[in-house]
Amino acid sequence: TETIKDKESDWVSVKPDPKVPAPKFEEQGKLSYYYNEIMRHPYHDEKGDLLYYVTRLQDKNDPSCKITPPLSYGYFKNSPEKLSWERRGYKDENGKKPLYNLHHLREKPLAPVLIVEGEKTADKALEKFPDRDFICMTWSGGASSVSKADWNPLFGREVVVWPDNDEAGFRAANQVCDELKKVCASKVCMVERPELFAKLPEKWDLADPLPEGVKEFSLSFRIFDNRKDQLQNIVFEKIGFDQSTAPEKLRTAHLLYHFEKRIEEKIQEELSQDLSLSQKQQVWRKYAAQAVEFLNRKEEVFKEICSNPQVNASGKLAERLSFQMQLFEAKHGHPPETHQTLQMKESILEYTKDLSFIKNSSVDQDIKDLAIDRSLESVCVKALKGYEIPKDDRQLFECAVHKETAEISKQRELEIIQNQAIEKQKSLEISRGVDLSL
Repeated sequence: TETIKDKESDWVSVKPDPKVPAPKFEEQGKLSYYYNEIMRHPYHDEKGDLLYYVTRLQDKNDPSCKITPPLSYGYFKNSPEKLSWERRGYKDENGKKPLYNLHHLREKPLAPVLIVEGEKTADKALEKFPDRDFICMTWSGGASSVSKADWNPLFGREVVVWPDNDEAGFRAANQVCDELKKVCASKVCMVERPELFAKLPEKWDLADPLPEGVKEFSLSFRIFDNRKDQLQNIVFEKIGFDQSTAPEKLRTAHLLYHFEKRIEEKIQEELSQDLSLSQKQQVWRKYAAQAVEFLNRKEEVFKEICSNPQVNASGKLAERLSFQMQLFEAKHGHPPETHQTLQMKESILEYTKDLSFIKNSSVDQDIKDLAIDRSLESVCVKALKGYEIPKDDRQLFECAVHKETAEISKQRELEIIQNQAIEKQKSLEISRGVDLSL
């Protein structure tokens, strides 16, 4: 029997033809017998072109019952010539879903981002913060679909995550914070104030009316007055993160993410004690200092490899191996044993002996190197677990490198746009200063 999942896998979504508008709800079959369409949320690409819709439907017999099925344009694999609008989800070429309000990022390259859960909330949330110049965004699919979204466009952004006021909402918000760290958002904050959320009803979100006793200025104050997810923010400040290039930032963020995941429970255990605000700050700073010390060992690890006759590695091989060794230490809390280092070295040699598939690419070398190193991570993990290399593993590695290269290249483009906006802002401030002085 064909399942919904099977049908989804047979569907290929594409950017809609502007000449073929989405059908009215009444024209979409049986759903209109049981539901009313109360909202249609458009998802766009970075340039503002329509990609697909998430529709909000209300049960005719029970108005409290709502569903949010997608509506996308594309074709079924067995009939590629028949393009149509269908109740199917949208995915990009990498199998990821775009963020809601993605097109606003290009309009405001330096604006902070507020992440909430749900399109309705994203549309209404900014009404609670009239004095804040936020871009409000969300992901499609709700609390269980965080990892299915493409968070890469938030590289270099200052991001605040506001959870729905229930267990699933806080769990989803924590997952969003993880995704933001992976893609190297410049600052990640999650609003987590027990005294505020205790005043809010169960499941309350920013689209709901304010309950009695809670004022808008209280929400606005809390949005940046939080102590959640401080480790990355402190570390980035200490190592002069802003001066690094996009590939350097991504490399550092990748190591730091795994370092933090390993010690996460230990940090939360200490923070759960009855501590003052300054004592909690000390906890964060203690672990941030450990993270900085770990990250600063990069050159030391490289020199150890080059000087170790057993390892016998130098140049680009030593660079690739040192990154995998630091990744190992970030995940396990100790450096790899010599035999493990040699296993990783052999895997790196095997998979990088022929890089002709990317060698002639016009992409900058530092982007290629990071793409290769990130793709080698899973290769080295498999080698350490003693897995045999499947016949198609080489092909999978090449696909991974191409995918990583495309993602990192986009993040470099974002960095350029952000830097240009910063320079423009500085020029405006200088010109205003001159005008004032006259």
